Amino acid sequence: MTYLCLLNKVPYVEFPMHVKEESVFRSLGTTPYHMFLGQMTRYATPRMIRWLIWKVTRCVVKSVFMMNNKALHYACCFVYAASERDVEIIMDKFGDNHVFMDQDGAWVASTPEERAHLKHFRNNVRGTILPSVPLPMHHVSVEPIRNPLAVIDHVYGYHRNHHTA
Repeated sequence: MTYLCLLNKVPYVEFPMHVKEESVFRSLGTTPYHMFLGQMTRYATPRMIRWLIWKVTRCVVKSVFMMNNKALHYACCFVYAASERDVEIIMDKFGDNHVFMDQDGAWVASTPEERAHLKHFRNNVRGTILPSVPLPMHHVSVEPIRNPLAVIDHVYGYHRNHHTA
C-alpha cells in the first residue's frame, strides 16, 4: 500500500497472495462483451484484474488481455465479460473516479464522499510523488469497445512507430 494518505477515507482492496503469485492464466473464452480498462498498474496480471473485478462487482470475467509496457507507469487491458449486463455493472463500479490502482491492490470508492477523496488525491497529491512511485497518475478508466483487435493493432502500431530509438 503506497498511498497512506487515503487510509480511513477510501476502502482498500488488497490482492490476496494466491492472486499475486504467477501462475498459468486460463482463459475461459472470449465473448462479444468487450471493455477497455486503462490506468492499471504495470504490476497487475490478468489473474489480479479478474479477481479485482469479481471482488468489486461479483461479475465473472471470461478473459483479460494485458498490454503492459514496463517503461511506463501504467498498463491497460481488454476485458471480456460474460454478458452485456456484466459490462454495465463493471462500468458502473469502475467508472468516474471509483477505482485507483496501487501496487498490491486498489482503492475502491463506492460513495460520493469516497470518490471526492480519490479525485482530490489525483488532482492535488498524486503528482507530487512521481516519479518515485511507478504507479498510474489517474483513476482507472473504463469504456466499452466494439473491436478490440483494431484497438490493439492501433496501440501496438503507435508504440512501434513512435517509441523507436
